[in-house]
Amino acid sequence: MAALLASGLWGDMLITMLVLDLRHRQELLDHARRESPRECCGILIGGRSQSQSRATVSQVLPCANASASPENRYLISAVDLLAAQKRARQRESAVLGFYHSHPHSAAFPSVEDLRGAYWAGHSYMIIGPLDGKAEIRSFLLCQEEGPRRAPFRFHFEEEPVLTL
Repeated sequence: MAALLASGLWGDMLITMLVLDLRHRQELLDHARRESPRECCGILIGGRSQSQSRATVSQVLPCANASASPENRYLISAVDLLAAQKRARQRESAVLGFYHSHPHSAAFPSVEDLRGAYWAGHSYMIIGPLDGKAEIRSFLLCQEEGPRRAPFRFHFEEEPVLTL
Protein backbone atom coordinates (compact mmCIF):
# COMPACT_ATOMS: atom_id res chain seq x y z
CA MET A 1 0.00 0.00 0.00
CA ALA A 2 1.49 3.30 -1.06
CA ALA A 3 1.75 6.12 1.43
CA LEU A 4 1.07 9.73 0.57
CA LEU A 5 2.83 12.80 1.90
CA ALA A 6 0.53 15.78 2.15
CA SER A 7 1.02 19.30 3.40
CA GLY A 8 -1.93 20.49 5.40
CA LEU A 9 -3.08 22.12 8.56
CA TRP A 10 -1.10 19.63 10.64
CA GLY A 11 2.08 20.19 8.62
CA ASP A 12 3.55 17.40 6.54
CA MET A 13 1.89 14.12 7.40
CA LEU A 14 2.06 10.61 6.11
CA ILE A 15 -1.35 9.27 5.13
CA THR A 16 -1.85 5.61 4.41
CA MET A 17 -5.57 5.09 4.97
CA LEU A 18 -8.91 6.40 6.17
CA VAL A 19 -10.71 4.05 8.58
CA LEU A 20 -14.51 3.89 8.54
CA ASP A 21 -16.71 1.52 10.52
CA LEU A 22 -19.76 -0.21 9.02
CA ARG A 23 -22.21 2.02 10.93
CA HIS A 24 -20.67 5.19 9.51
CA ARG A 25 -20.54 3.67 6.04
CA GLN A 26 -24.27 2.95 6.27
CA GLU A 27 -24.95 6.51 7.49
CA LEU A 28 -23.15 7.87 4.41
CA LEU A 29 -25.10 5.62 2.04
CA ASP A 30 -28.43 6.42 3.73
CA HIS A 31 -27.77 10.17 3.51
CA ALA A 32 -26.87 9.88 -0.18
CA ARG A 33 -30.02 7.89 -0.95
CA ARG A 34 -32.27 10.33 0.97
CA GLU A 35 -30.93 13.29 -0.99
CA SER A 36 -30.82 11.68 -4.44
CA PRO A 37 -31.03 13.00 -7.17
CA ARG A 38 -29.33 15.92 -5.39
CA GLU A 39 -25.79 15.60 -4.08
CA CYS A 40 -25.61 15.09 -0.35
CA CYS A 41 -22.74 16.51 1.68
CA GLY A 42 -21.31 16.47 5.16
CA ILE A 43 -18.29 16.55 7.40
CA LEU A 44 -16.11 13.73 8.75
CA ILE A 45 -14.84 14.07 12.32
CA GLY A 46 -12.33 11.83 14.04
CA GLY A 47 -8.74 11.38 15.04
CA ARG A 48 -5.38 10.47 13.62
CA SER A 49 -3.03 7.75 14.79
CA GLN A 50 0.12 8.86 16.57
CA SER A 51 2.14 8.23 13.42
CA GLN A 52 -0.44 10.23 11.41
CA SER A 53 -0.69 7.27 9.04
CA ARG A 54 -4.34 6.44 9.84
CA ALA A 55 -7.32 8.73 10.17
CA THR A 56 -10.29 7.11 11.91
CA VAL A 57 -13.77 8.55 11.42
CA SER A 58 -15.66 8.74 14.72
CA GLN A 59 -18.59 10.83 13.55
CA VAL A 60 -20.39 11.63 10.30
CA LEU A 61 -22.13 15.02 10.31
CA PRO A 62 -24.70 15.36 7.51
CA CYS A 63 -25.13 18.94 6.27
CA ALA A 64 -27.70 20.64 4.09
CA ASN A 65 -26.40 21.19 0.57
CA ALA A 66 -26.20 24.99 0.27
CA SER A 67 -25.36 24.95 -3.45
CA ALA A 68 -27.60 26.80 -5.89
CA SER A 69 -27.24 23.73 -8.17
CA PRO A 70 -27.51 20.75 -5.77
CA GLU A 71 -28.13 18.31 -8.62
CA ASN A 72 -24.47 18.53 -9.67
CA ARG A 73 -22.60 20.50 -6.99
CA TYR A 74 -22.32 20.64 -3.25
CA LEU A 75 -21.55 23.41 -0.80
CA ILE A 76 -21.20 23.16 2.96
CA SER A 77 -22.20 26.41 4.64
CA ALA A 78 -19.78 28.33 6.84
CA VAL A 79 -22.25 27.93 9.72
CA ASP A 80 -22.16 24.12 9.41
CA LEU A 81 -18.37 24.15 9.08
CA LEU A 82 -17.86 26.30 12.18
CA ALA A 83 -20.31 24.14 14.17
CA ALA A 84 -18.40 21.00 13.13
CA GLN A 85 -15.07 22.52 14.14
CA LYS A 86 -16.49 23.45 17.54
CA ARG A 87 -17.99 19.99 18.01
CA ALA A 88 -14.69 18.33 17.07
CA ARG A 89 -12.73 20.48 19.55
CA GLN A 90 -15.20 19.65 22.33
CA ARG A 91 -14.57 15.96 21.68
CA GLU A 92 -10.80 16.41 21.35
CA SER A 93 -11.10 15.37 17.72
CA ALA A 94 -10.61 17.14 14.42
CA VAL A 95 -12.31 17.69 11.10
CA LEU A 96 -10.78 14.92 9.00
CA GLY A 97 -12.51 15.89 5.80
CA PHE A 98 -15.73 16.12 3.87
CA TYR A 99 -18.04 13.88 1.91
CA HIS A 100 -20.52 14.26 -0.89
CA SER A 101 -22.34 12.06 -3.37
CA HIS A 102 -22.29 11.67 -7.11
CA PRO A 103 -25.77 10.18 -7.58
CA HIS A 104 -25.34 9.52 -11.30
CA SER A 105 -21.60 9.41 -11.90
CA ALA A 106 -18.51 7.60 -10.70
CA ALA A 107 -17.01 8.17 -7.27
CA PHE A 108 -14.12 10.25 -8.62
CA PRO A 109 -13.57 13.98 -8.11
CA SER A 110 -14.89 16.27 -10.81
CA VAL A 111 -13.27 19.50 -11.95
CA GLU A 112 -15.87 21.33 -9.83
CA ASP A 113 -14.93 19.21 -6.81
CA LEU A 114 -11.31 20.29 -7.15
CA ARG A 115 -12.25 23.96 -7.65
CA GLY A 116 -14.24 23.90 -4.41
CA ALA A 117 -11.61 22.11 -2.31
CA TYR A 118 -9.44 24.22 0.00
CA TRP A 119 -8.53 22.07 2.98
CA ALA A 120 -5.16 20.63 2.01
CA GLY A 121 -4.24 17.48 3.90
CA HIS A 122 -7.91 16.57 4.40
CA SER A 123 -9.99 13.75 2.97
CA TYR A 124 -12.67 14.31 0.36
CA MET A 125 -14.92 11.25 0.29
CA ILE A 126 -17.25 10.59 -2.63
CA ILE A 127 -20.25 8.24 -2.64
CA GLY A 128 -21.55 7.11 -6.00
CA PRO A 129 -23.26 6.09 -8.11
CA LEU A 130 -26.46 5.12 -6.34
CA ASP A 131 -28.08 3.11 -9.13
CA GLY A 132 -26.66 -0.31 -8.42
CA LYS A 133 -23.84 -1.09 -6.00
CA ALA A 134 -22.69 2.18 -4.46
CA GLU A 135 -19.01 2.69 -3.86
CA ILE A 136 -17.23 4.97 -1.45
CA ARG A 137 -13.82 6.35 -2.35
CA SER A 138 -11.68 8.93 -0.61
CA PHE A 139 -9.18 11.42 -1.98
CA LEU A 140 -6.61 13.42 -0.09
CA LEU A 141 -6.27 17.05 -1.15
CA CYS A 142 -2.56 17.69 -1.73
CA GLN A 143 -1.01 21.12 -2.10
CA GLU A 144 1.64 21.88 -4.68
CA GLU A 145 3.83 24.87 -4.06
CA GLY A 146 4.29 27.07 -7.09
CA PRO A 147 6.74 29.86 -7.80
CA ARG A 148 6.92 32.65 -5.26
CA ARG A 149 3.66 34.62 -5.04
CA ALA A 150 1.94 32.15 -7.33
CA PRO A 151 -1.36 30.82 -6.04
CA PHE A 152 -1.31 27.40 -4.48
CA ARG A 153 -2.29 24.56 -6.75
CA PHE A 154 -4.06 21.49 -5.50
CA HIS A 155 -4.62 17.97 -6.72
CA PHE A 156 -6.32 14.88 -5.34
CA GLU A 157 -4.57 11.60 -4.51
CA GLU A 158 -6.74 8.59 -3.83
CA GLU A 159 -6.36 7.20 -0.34
CA PRO A 160 -7.45 3.71 0.72
CA VAL A 161 -10.61 3.37 2.81
CA LEU A 162 -10.59 0.56 5.34
CA THR A 163 -14.09 -0.42 6.45
CA LEU A 164 -14.27 -2.31 9.74
